[in-house]
Amino acid sequence: MRSEFILMTSSKPHSSHAATEWIISPVWDCVFFLVTPLVGIALAKGLDVAPFDTTVLLIVTAVIATGHHMPGFLRTYGDPELFARYRGRLLIAPVLLAAACISFRFAGILGLDAILLVWGVWHVLMQNYGIMRIYSARKGEPSRMTSRLDWAVMLTWIVAAYLSSPAWTYVLHERLYRTGMPLTPAGVMQTLPTIAWCVAVVTSIVYLMHINGEAQRGRPTSYLKLLLLVATVLFYTLGFQITANVLVITVVIEFVHDLQYYALAWVFQRRLVEKRLGASSIMRLLFRPSLVVLLVYCGICFAYGAALTEPIAIMLHADPSIVTVLSGLLAAATIFHFYIDGFVWKVRQPRTREYLGIEGSENRASPDILAEPSPLRRSLIHAGIYGAIISVLVGAHLAAAPPTIAMYESLVQQYPTLGASHHTLGFELHKSGRNYEAIREYGQALELGVDDRDGLVNHFAIALEAVGRYEQAIALLRGTLDSDSIQNGSDRRFVVRPLLRLLATCPDERLRDPDEVERLVKLYLPDDKSARADFLEIASIARETAGQPDRAARLHQRALAEEPDVSGK
Repeated sequence: MRSEFILMTSSKPHSSHAATEWIISPVWDCVFFLVTPLVGIALAKGLDVAPFDTTVLLIVTAVIATGHHMPGFLRTYGDPELFARYRGRLLIAPVLLAAACISFRFAGILGLDAILLVWGVWHVLMQNYGIMRIYSARKGEPSRMTSRLDWAVMLTWIVAAYLSSPAWTYVLHERLYRTGMPLTPAGVMQTLPTIAWCVAVVTSIVYLMHINGEAQRGRPTSYLKLLLLVATVLFYTLGFQITANVLVITVVIEFVHDLQYYALAWVFQRRLVEKRLGASSIMRLLFRPSLVVLLVYCGICFAYGAALTEPIAIMLHADPSIVTVLSGLLAAATIFHFYIDGFVWKVRQPRTREYLGIEGSENRASPDILAEPSPLRRSLIHAGIYGAIISVLVGAHLAAAPPTIAMYESLVQQYPTLGASHHTLGFELHKSGRNYEAIREYGQALELGVDDRDGLVNHFAIALEAVGRYEQAIALLRGTLDSDSIQNGSDRRFVVRPLLRLLATCPDERLRDPDEVERLVKLYLPDDKSARADFLEIASIARETAGQPDRAARLHQRALAEEPDVSGK
């Protein structure tokens, strides 16, 4: 394995002719590119059935996903030739993006989230397509049609997989509605996946006919490219069917995407440093054939990711304005990452081809790989497009009406078997005072299942309490705590607190139970000081209501020791 690591970190080509098609080597290509999508399928299955700490998984994924911006930034700003070519856009774009995204976060312009979702899918698609094109170029595939069909077949299968995931499309649909998009006619989201699958199958048939024709004409075909395509299609089609949990979907896609990106960027920049004397000092320092240096490089990437990870700031009880600024900076960094990856890694660029080990195949390359548009012209085009997008987002935000119940009823029509749609509608109905209708929707959501089960039970119990069904609310909360199918990784406070409050101060005195309140407080006492004080104060109120002032006073003093301003209400 050590020899394989040295091969991975070296710019020297593999000695055997049969291995020239590999980006790194047979072992490392399988580890990072070809087998990774299949590992992602197993990971999706494991996370879907095994308990995990939601908060920890979210933070780890966010740190790694945000950290994978850093290799692209090092490539962009650490290569003097590349930086000189795109100096204007690389200096101006980050500042403008940061200002725009932070402003959008403070203004509550939700269209930014929709852009991040859609562009994220496009970004993943183009990375997979880019790796396919690297294998094609190393093999010397000459056909422009092959390149276009590679893109088409990857596009159609990934889009079909995303559209077939109600959990993912619901999130996008809801954000688009809140941005001001008109209500979608009923049944549209049930029809789109069928159309998308049909398009994917037809495209694949055309693709296979083309590959067969190329083989009959004696033209080379990269079977490594085809293997990557099959593995990627299997990953998306099976992965979205395995789980409906949006967090699990996000985690496994980030795992596959980020691992491929980290590996490709490392190998590319290792070769850049070894082959060019003009590389910057930081590039020469970070990209050496050393395991220690590789670990330092990963540490820098993860430290950057942690610095912009919003959940960490929330856990550290940062000021809300700081969290908002971080959220805006993260959005800006993500968009800038998407943006620069669109031009700094293009296989058509001679220097990119050189450092990917395909410098000797220009004469065999497809014409669409060789020509590169003027940077100034492209910069002006980009500025115009992004200026128009910002104008549309701001205009839509100013013109958009507040969310209405009709909007969420439309989402239930589009996603009738998705628990999240019923949960959100129930929440809006409850806010409008329509508690009996909210209870009906919450019941359907609970039956269908949701990712945030504890949050749903919390809202359900509050609605039951609002109509005086205290005993049913207590039974629901108790049943959730006692159930084996508890929410992964939750500290349970969304279920425990309303149960404590009902058992302490329920208007129906028969249901009060101060002993049970204290037992639950001891069992589920949170780590957070403010929450601990809140739980202890509720126990104090339970004893006070039961006519036990001495015990109530002792509990109250414990609460004050945790949080002087505790109320317990």
